Amino acid sequence: MKILVVFTGGTIGSSVKNGIADIDGNPAKKLLELYPDIDFVCIEPFSILSENSTVDTLEHLCNFMLGVDYDNYNGVILTHGSDTLGYTAAALGIALSYVRIPVMLTAADYVLSDERSNGTENFCGCVDFIGEFVKGKHEYSGVYAVWKNRGDFVRVHHARCLEQADFNDEFHSYRKGSFGTMSHGSFVKDKAAYGGVKLSLFSEDLQGKLIRLSRNVLLLKSYVGADFDCISLDGKDAVLVQAYHSGTVCTEGENTSFVKFAKRCKAKGVDVFLYSVKDRSYIYRSAKKIPWDAVTPVFDTGECSAYVGLLFRYGKIE
Repeated sequence: MKILVVFTGGTIGSSVKNGIADIDGNPAKKLLELYPDIDFVCIEPFSILSENSTVDTLEHLCNFMLGVDYDNYNGVILTHGSDTLGYTAAALGIALSYVRIPVMLTAADYVLSDERSNGTENFCGCVDFIGEFVKGKHEYSGVYAVWKNRGDFVRVHHARCLEQADFNDEFHSYRKGSFGTMSHGSFVKDKAAYGGVKLSLFSEDLQGKLIRLSRNVLLLKSYVGADFDCISLDGKDAVLVQAYHSGTVCTEGENTSFVKFAKRCKAKGVDVFLYSVKDRSYIYRSAKKIPWDAVTPVFDTGECSAYVGLLFRYGKIE
């Protein structure tokens, strides 16, 4: 079995010295020693702590991965930091949608030398998932993320369903759950695996293409007292606004009204997207006030997938 391993830094590739955790590629590379019979090919496009990831970083990684000849490998494992794993997973889920082998992203909650770390189990879950694919025990190619929450199985997530980790260092797919679990080296698909994430924000075969992601997409979140009047729209192509869990936003107040903000965006030629809107048999009165001629509702899509989709949509494909 031949696996391409792409190192990009993160906690899984860090060591602690004098109380400071920082990049040191050796810990992640030692994981390869667990599998002496596997032919690992290693590359390292960059090495950073993932909180320092930017749109430039995402663009560079996507174009780098688009340049890989996937016919040479049985699978790919990309090690990453956990802080921005959701955004990178979404980006590669879009960029590599044509790939017909498993591309697995993973990370660690603690450095590998810490006995609390889930990094080794996560990495082994990636290897096992690829091994099961090679043996014909499942047919799931494409891009996935692998992570073990505390007290849980190692879980496999669709790349475009993965959400950001919560304060407890736990990852979930959109609407919770996951695509499946790794149990004793075998993949078991979740019976309730959510497959309804809409991919309409961007869907295009990018094989052989060069991408230029937009730097002009603004992401805003709903919270009590959010002041829309203070938001500058200069140079923006689009704004993605997170609704409350019920699919609603504040529609009252002088500087807190989303209605007023949406109209201002329309006047300036800035597209507005509202996520995640729920398709239900009734709507709240506040939602009735939204000027839907100026707002595009985004149904059943999480933050990472929606935001990154707009980076592609308002970027350039060459």
